Amino acid sequence: MQTFSNSQTYISRNVKNLVFWPDDWCVLFKTHCVPPWPQRFWRTPTYPPGVRVVAFPGVPNPHEAVKGKWPAKPWKKFYKFIRPTPWIQEAWDSAERVVALTDR
Repeated sequence: MQTFSNSQTYISRNVKNLVFWPDDWCVLFKTHCVPPWPQRFWRTPTYPPGVRVVAFPGVPNPHEAVKGKWPAKPWKKFYKFIRPTPWIQEAWDSAERVVALTDR
């Protein structure tokens, strides 16, 4: 920990054949999926075409976004708003079906 501030940095510096996923596979939920303000009041977050990984750094977390909850301090709730995001639940349900099929 004295040399590397976190495990991700340690791995990146020590793995010899580090290969990253293509940039267009990976997006950030708040940046790439949530509509800009004020559109987020009437538009549901989208799942960009071609994306394979949606990261949720910070809040909202996926279980909050499914319900349209964005935990924020009271004075930030006006602009920290999202509509319920059903495609997250659909992705979970689909993954559960695949797992159930492979467990047979």
